[in-house]
Amino acid sequence: MTHEQPPVMAQIVATLGCILVLLSGCSAYQLGTPDELPFASIYVEPVDSRTFAPQAASVLTSQIIREFERDGRLTPEPASSADATLAIVLVDLSREIRVMREDDTGLARKIRLTLVADCSLTRNGTGEVYFSSRQVTAETEVFLDDGQNPAEFQATPVLTRNLAFNISHAVLDTW
Repeated sequence: MTHEQPPVMAQIVATLGCILVLLSGCSAYQLGTPDELPFASIYVEPVDSRTFAPQAASVLTSQIIREFERDGRLTPEPASSADATLAIVLVDLSREIRVMREDDTGLARKIRLTLVADCSLTRNGTGEVYFSSRQVTAETEVFLDDGQNPAEFQATPVLTRNLAFNISHAVLDTW
């Protein structure tokens, strides 16, 4: 019994057919977010803090503006000329003990800080609400070598930077 080799032309056609099928699946792919935003500029209201982290509000406001500038899809502008307004309220700052000392279980060595913000985005002029009271969170872990208060104070910019990144993506990405 001899094995016959399939004709070379049939192999070439089958290979080209597979390549065409694979490439046609990639033809509709678009890198990044697919839709354009319905507004080109944004006003970021000063962040309102209802937590025990009052220093976080002003830092977060400037970090959110910086995130929009870095991304480039939206231009931060004053309220009078912006297409949309972003309002942010810090609603919760929680601490969760992650690691304790072996010899003293009441003394935390590492904690997780979680900062929660309610965000609302509205179109100026029409009052159209894109989203309202959307909760956005950020977390960071802190080692407490020098005490809890200094460690939390030093971790605040890191925590707010993470939150600014998450808030900017809540605005920029498809809702």
